[in-house]
Amino acid sequence: MNIPELPKQRRILALALGSNIGDRVANIEGALSYLESNSDIRIVDTSFLYETRPMYVLDQPKFINGACLVSTAMDPQNLINTIKDAESRQGRLPGIRNGPRVVDLDVLFDDSNAYNLNSVPGRSLTVPHPKIHEREFVLRPLAE
Repeated sequence: MNIPELPKQRRILALALGSNIGDRVANIEGALSYLESNSDIRIVDTSFLYETRPMYVLDQPKFINGACLVSTAMDPQNLINTIKDAESRQGRLPGIRNGPRVVDLDVLFDDSNAYNLNSVPGRSLTVPHPKIHEREFVLRPLAE
């Protein structure tokens, strides 16, 4: 007997968006465009974008930050791989933690899951994001 494969359950995730190098708005738009055109991620809603001062590493340009809601049925490992690919396509290179970056996409929360992936160096994912509560540049756009 052939059992048909059931469609994976779609869920809603919140992503934080940020950039402080080059054309910051275009960098964010390019990364989101890549996600929609090259994966199972669909953008559901986006916040306004805000210019914010850097945190943690203060000697760097101001950021443009925002948030968006996306829907996907991707498993967490494929999700983080796709997000890291989108960042790389926009020109993000490894650098100092919390330092300047072309684009930064972080998964803030997943409406149906909590997880902690550390299986691939540089591609770890903890949901809900462990520092969401201390970052106004995340909370303000997310509140929209």
